[in-house]
Amino acid sequence: MIQATDSGKYNLVDYGFQITDEEFSIYNEIMQHNEFNRKRRELRWEEVYFDKHKEIKVSAKLKRFCRKGIPDHCRARIWMHISGAQELKNSSRLDRYQYLKNSSSQEYAKQIRCDLERTFPNNIYFDRSQEVNKSESLFNVLTAFANNHQDIGYLQGLNFIAATCILVTHDEENSYWLMEAIVQNLLVDGFFHKDISGILKERALLNEIIAKVLPKIHAKIMKLGIDPALLLDKFMITMFSRAFPITTVFRIWDIFMLEGEKIILRAAVAVIELKRESILEASDTAEVFNIFSETNINRDRDFVDCNAFIEKLLNIKKMPSSNEIRKMRLTCYKDDSQVEAESGSRLRRFSRSLSLNRSQRSKANSVR
Repeated sequence: MIQATDSGKYNLVDYGFQITDEEFSIYNEIMQHNEFNRKRRELRWEEVYFDKHKEIKVSAKLKRFCRKGIPDHCRARIWMHISGAQELKNSSRLDRYQYLKNSSSQEYAKQIRCDLERTFPNNIYFDRSQEVNKSESLFNVLTAFANNHQDIGYLQGLNFIAATCILVTHDEENSYWLMEAIVQNLLVDGFFHKDISGILKERALLNEIIAKVLPKIHAKIMKLGIDPALLLDKFMITMFSRAFPITTVFRIWDIFMLEGEKIILRAAVAVIELKRESILEASDTAEVFNIFSETNINRDRDFVDCNAFIEKLLNIKKMPSSNEIRKMRLTCYKDDSQVEAESGSRLRRFSRSLSLNRSQRSKANSVR
């Protein structure tokens, strides 16, 4: 359950996030409503997965448990196992992470340093003015990851993914291996790439899925001259870790860590479907983009209520199966030469779309 401390300026809740009075009122009401189910879920996890040394085997029961949500106190351990991160770590050299983070390469250091202050600006653990903060751990994880993936390097968006791992594991090295598992085991090959070609391909796929599942909404968005998947870029590139209520992020990741990238696609479609009426009533592009602004998302009960959001995610009508999605990828992906031509012109615009300027961030989060 969320614990809050009122400083007179903001409410400090679990995992170090600072939220406004309005946001806290919504959070608190929903968390209290879900408290009984949360405690019951914790007891069930303790009964079945209490032994920390016992191997965690993938099963229908584990899948069901993850969909109901992993308790906070064992989330790090469960994520490490079901994602394959622990296996990657165990099969590597003992000093692999230390070697990568201490590499002499400074190719990405400046950009990573620049993005540290942009990472969860409403979280005290990444506030560099605090005597104790996790910013240096974040820098180390991102540096090691970039050094190990020359085809990816460092991209904006990876900072939020790494920071989410750090908040859950409280362990720099384990956070790095979770990052590796996400890229190597859970996402489609090439999702992250320096030229963002993978993102453009997934955008094309997501557009096809939205057109199939929500044709009326897709038609309305297209009529307004908007690429439907573009609305969701900031969510897709960060696995929803940016601009989404953290309790809902964790519930999405609880399933994603076991079932993979199909869950991110489902979450994206769920976001669009939940705002169906607002989209259909919108008269221009500004109204549509405002629906998905960070400020509105974090005080919208459709997204703050993690149980309700997950229920929607898992029960989207006409959502393609994993096999159907694989087939759709073959038909909707553009050939690599076309993607390469597009990616150069869109890269700068895409990077800008991931960043809020300081005044916007301050206004959106109201944390100072």
